Amino acid sequence: MTIQTTFGGRLRSFRRHKNLTGDELGDIFGVGKARVSGIENDKWGATLESCLRLWAAFPDLNLDWLLTGRGGMLYVEEHVRLAFLQAEQEKLQMEKDKLQEEKGRLQAVKDQLEAARSKAEALEGLLTRHGIMVPKHKGGSR
Repeated sequence: MTIQTTFGGRLRSFRRHKNLTGDELGDIFGVGKARVSGIENDKWGATLESCLRLWAAFPDLNLDWLLTGRGGMLYVEEHVRLAFLQAEQEKLQMEKDKLQEEKGRLQAVKDQLEAARSKAEALEGLLTRHGIMVPKHKGGSR
């Protein structure tokens, strides 16, 4: 099993993340270093009291993660990740809005060009009809 798939593996990951020794974690748990090693290696289980002591010492520890592997190791990580994702979503929405505005401006320019072309064609037709301009031949040379 990988280090994150068992309670003991998650406990070891947390201990290492907090730069704690087995002795230091044992002091918090109320057990010795050998017992901590046994828990981390899934030879023994931890008591509810030990988990609550750990949580009291580290309130940012996500107990759901420690017990089941769901979520992030620390509540702060989940909060930071959520805030980051929300900020990214806001940036993407702003970019989308800018692109929509640009699309609207480009459509307005396209409409203006179409109107100008129509006016130019109408003027060309009038000039040709009154003999002021010789009609253009479409499709190449005569």
